[in-house]
Amino acid sequence: MSISQILYILWKRIFVFILAFGSVMAGALGVMWLVPPRYDALATASIDAGQIDPVSGQVSGGPSIGLLQGNLVALAKSNQVATNVVKRLGLANTPRAAAEYRASNSAGVADINQWMAAQIVANLDAKFTPGSNVVNITYKSPSAQQSAQLANAFLAAFIDAAIDNKGQAAQQTAQWFDPQIEKLRVELEKARENLATYQREANLLGPTASDSENEQMMSVTTELSRAKVELLSIQVALDSNQIEAFDTPALTAIKSNLTAINTEISRLQTSVGSNNPKIVERMDVKKSLESQVTKEVAENKKKLIERIAVQKSKIEVLEKAHDTQLQTMITLQRKRDQLITLARQVSIRQDEVDRATKVTAQARLQSQLSFSNISVIDKAPVPTAPAFPKPLIVTIAGLGVGLCLGLILALLVEALDRRIRAVSDLEFVASVPVLGTMASSKSVKRWFRREPKRPLTPQLAG
Repeated sequence: MSISQILYILWKRIFVFILAFGSVMAGALGVMWLVPPRYDALATASIDAGQIDPVSGQVSGGPSIGLLQGNLVALAKSNQVATNVVKRLGLANTPRAAAEYRASNSAGVADINQWMAAQIVANLDAKFTPGSNVVNITYKSPSAQQSAQLANAFLAAFIDAAIDNKGQAAQQTAQWFDPQIEKLRVELEKARENLATYQREANLLGPTASDSENEQMMSVTTELSRAKVELLSIQVALDSNQIEAFDTPALTAIKSNLTAINTEISRLQTSVGSNNPKIVERMDVKKSLESQVTKEVAENKKKLIERIAVQKSKIEVLEKAHDTQLQTMITLQRKRDQLITLARQVSIRQDEVDRATKVTAQARLQSQLSFSNISVIDKAPVPTAPAFPKPLIVTIAGLGVGLCLGLILALLVEALDRRIRAVSDLEFVASVPVLGTMASSKSVKRWFRREPKRPLTPQLAG
């Protein structure tokens, strides 16, 4: 459908269009003149959504901020806050309120304060500004003074309720921790008793290692090593079968005398004959010294064998002492480890008691402090202009709705009317070109009246 056709339809249905447009504009004027004005008063406050968890000590954030803001909005719209506003302003003490309460269905069922709170909370709107921590409390009323008064009263009552709820939550946290602390203290005392009992049974005062036990172990180990080295040297000397290996101070002296005798015999053999009495005497002395050397070597070898047996016995004793000391230290180390475990349990229980006590003290202190993370930004001023209805907006809306409604009704009436009144209607229905039209009798008469009368002259044949 072209624009010219639409304009033609509007021209034909101008009365329908004017009727619809006039009705809408009359309704808009009626709204402006008959609907009582409504005034919106806005009070704002800033609320820090960050809260410290008294159990974990961490600052809540992220999704919990949205949850906290939702809880605060629900608190602002709650019956608790509305009832507080009614009592503050004395709204239920007026004769008009009492009469309306008696005429309502809530008379005798609900308290007049609660009934009045339900009446005023219906005109309250509370929400957070998106992307901020600013809460907006708006109250709508036909009276500008009343809207500002109630908005400010709701803001004050909301802040007081938030403070009370925070204090009650902190107090409940502290009360919840009291039996938990008592239970932790019982566990701490039990851990201390277990530690003391084990110390008495193990005869240990503390989990630290004793220096005397380590020194004793090192002494036994050193002595055992020294005995093994000495046994090895004696065994090597005995196995080598060298006479020098069995030298002693006495044997060394005998060998020295034997060397001197041999030297003297060699000298005498050079100066005197071999049968000289001095040489014979010296040979006897030599034989005696050699016999003493042989005897001393055998005696020393016997002593070495005895020393080997004694050294082996000593090594065996030292090895047993070493094993015994090692086993003692292993057993003692187990006792020390158990003692360390029990001492750690005591330390853990003590830390739990200290932490719970600290959190309880913080919660009790928090319940006594003011709600420092909420502050009033602006109190609601008395509105100077009504929020509804606004003449300019109503007029523009009436013009738009009237034009649209008039156009729709005109097109609808035209669509419902199936009569053909013009050539364009016939062309639209038949979908074929029109060859001609028959003029009406009125049109023909008007045409004849406009044309001059001419005399009739016969046509002669030529």
